[in-house]
Parts: sequence; C-alpha cells; structure tokens
Amino acid sequence: MPAYHFPLTPRRAFEYDAPRPELRLVLTTDRGRVPVPFVVDTGAAITLIPLAFAELVRLSGERRLAGDHDRPRTMTGRLDGLRGTVTATLGEVTFNIPCFFYRPKPRPPAGAPPLGGPPGRRTAPVPPAGVAESVGTPAGRGNSGPPPRCVLGRLGFLNRVDLLVGRTEFYVTTGTDRITPPPPFRRGG
Repeated sequence: MPAYHFPLTPRRAFEYDAPRPELRLVLTTDRGRVPVPFVVDTGAAITLIPLAFAELVRLSGERRLAGDHDRPRTMTGRLDGLRGTVTATLGEVTFNIPCFFYRPKPRPPAGAPPLGGPPGRRTAPVPPAGVAESVGTPAGRGNSGPPPRCVLGRLGFLNRVDLLVGRTEFYVTTGTDRITPPPPFRRGG
C-alpha cells in the first residue's frame, strides 16, 4: 500500500527548536487541481482553511454558514466562517475532507487587555504576536503575525491514515498495512 515520507519543517517556538509536520495535498478547484501546503495537527478535529484562500483558488464544493456549535474553538474563542468539504488527493488516494473555512481574527494591538467573554467565564489571554502560529491558532491579516495557514485535522484524513512522526521526518501510509519504521525509529515494549 502507498506510503509517503516527508521531512519535518524546521521552525522555532518559544526559543526552542520545534519542527512540525507539513505536507502538500492536491485540492480540487473550479479551475482544476492545485497543491496546497497543510500543517498536520493531530489535535485538531477538523481541517481549517482560510476562507479568502479558498475563494482565491476557487475550491470546489458547497459551503454553508456554521452555527454557534459548529464553529471550531481556539485559544482566543470560536472562529467565524463556513462549513463544507474539500476533495484532496495524496498520491493516488482521494479523500473527502470535512472542512471549516475560517475568517482570521484580527490581532489586538500590543499591550491590549485579554479578550473578554461572558461574565463568570474564564477566557484565555491573547498570545503575543507570532505565538498564535506556534500553537496552531490561525492569526489574522493586516498585523505583524504570520499569515493564515491551512491546518489538516483528524476528520476525513488523519482518521484514515497511519502517521508516524520522528525527530526529523514523518511517514504517512494510506493503505491497510502498518508503517514499519526504519531506524532510528523503535517500537516500545
């Protein structure tokens, strides 16, 4: 069965080396097919794609307004946007991936107080510029933070593949066979 090998993308977070898994999936658009980079986030339930990017490349598929309980929650609150699906391929395998097309939140000015919420409810403080990207929270446009990213979540993709992450690389297999890790990977026990 098909297996794919990807190097981890080097990056720094909180002054530490924190390489992350990124891969390119080929998405179906009204104009054909386009390769799109995704950050792999095993903690994300649903795939996130910036709405402006989806409109720019004219991703195919229906989209509907998301209700309050359908909107993903991040450290800064719920995202605004639309629900839908995208058709993606990795090699010769096609995936229909549930997706949330989000509108990036604007970043408050430096030194601003934390975002508020309903009375009596604890809310997370707004992270400093650049930190949102390092913890998987989409950053807004028109600010000093990183550009919005496509985040690959579990539904429709990660729940259909085997994923093995090492210190410098990661492997994805789309078949029923298990990943046999090459050295230096070792199975415990």
